[in-house]
Amino acid sequence: MTSALVIGGGPAGAEVARLLAARGREVLLLERDAAPQDRVCGEFLSREAVLYLRSAGVDLQALGAVPIDTVRVIARDVIAEVALPFEASSLSRRVLDEASLSNAAAQGVRVERGAHVTSLVRTATGHRVELAGGRAVHADAVFVATGKHELRGHKRGAGLQNDLVAFKLHYVLSNENARAIERCVELTLFPGGYAGLQPIERGRANLCLLVRRAHFARCGHQFPALLEAIAEASPHFASRLQGASPCWRKPLAMTSLPYGYVRGHATDDAFWLGDQGAVIPSFSGDGMSIALHSARLAADTFRAGETPETFQRLLSRDVRAQVRLATLLSRALVQTGTQRLLMEFARFFPARETSEFFPARETSKFFPARETSKFFPARETSEFFPARETSEFFPARETSEFFPARETSEFFPARETSEFFPARETSKLLPRLVKAIATHTRVADAALERTGLLDIRA
Repeated sequence: MTSALVIGGGPAGAEVARLLAARGREVLLLERDAAPQDRVCGEFLSREAVLYLRSAGVDLQALGAVPIDTVRVIARDVIAEVALPFEASSLSRRVLDEASLSNAAAQGVRVERGAHVTSLVRTATGHRVELAGGRAVHADAVFVATGKHELRGHKRGAGLQNDLVAFKLHYVLSNENARAIERCVELTLFPGGYAGLQPIERGRANLCLLVRRAHFARCGHQFPALLEAIAEASPHFASRLQGASPCWRKPLAMTSLPYGYVRGHATDDAFWLGDQGAVIPSFSGDGMSIALHSARLAADTFRAGETPETFQRLLSRDVRAQVRLATLLSRALVQTGTQRLLMEFARFFPARETSEFFPARETSKFFPARETSKFFPARETSEFFPARETSEFFPARETSEFFPARETSEFFPARETSEFFPARETSKLLPRLVKAIATHTRVADAALERTGLLDIRA
């Protein structure tokens, strides 16, 4: 009987196997694919993923990982760019998975490739795992890390967003476009979905996109027709693929992604890691970090003598809030109306100096001013919309319908006017929203502290 059996050789499976072997356990890892494969994945490594891989001894730079420090969001003719608030990298899953498996094998993990698991059953003495061909393996503990693929007989529940189809295709871009996306992830919004484009190793770029089933059906369920529809909706996207050469004959595809799913209980007394434990939407860029976090947490829980049920509860506690927030945002991003509202929002809320959503020279929560008074501060206070003299709901010295001020400008007047929310200096709001999303969909620092990750120094 094997002490620990790991099903799946992706980042989560390879890392939990390595950690268990490093702590003296006999570990067998079963990987379905006999040779290196590409996976449907955005291939983005956030701050947490980079730190976890570094702690595992994976040299991302030696593998050719590309540094990423910028996000660019595009919707038709509106483009917003923001610096990421953390260190990030980009590396293909084919390269990363092989490096991770080699790392595990070097630690003493016995890796079997081409091993297709057909069933997992809890027994009185442990677990029985059956493979194609009739072979059976018995293990004290089982760690399931099969990624987005279901283990036969163990289907996950539905997520909060289940109507997306995912595609992935590597390209060699023109020299001009390759230079244009250096160190950058471009997120293009289009009717019914969004597409991410970023550089990876060997001068290639990874295109990973998600589209609602209904919109894909309108394209006749044809990927070339979908690309044409996206190009028509986004001239910027069309220009990026101008002169590009696809690296494969057809894209990788996957359906029925249960975005927003978080496993609440340990089925069959096994540890369920990575996408088997929680599925976060791709645009957040946090799938890899959650996978690696779950591996560290599972190894720590097992070593402490705790049950798989305890592990699933801890993992749910660590990631549930981020997964739900990212899923709500993902549902909004694929809605055409929300896309238009977001981009118009970005046009109409300008200021160079920022204070969360509504910036001005001095900050006070959402609607800053020189002196503060609850929500809408001013020099002197009068309920919610203060000013020296009062005029019904929105007081000021001189009145102008609903939003009075010394000088009037549509709805939100001020001494100097700039559409709805004026300020003396202008820039865009959207970069702040992008940065907020990047920050609040990450694995929380409190969770990282529990696995000792924040003790790792760059």
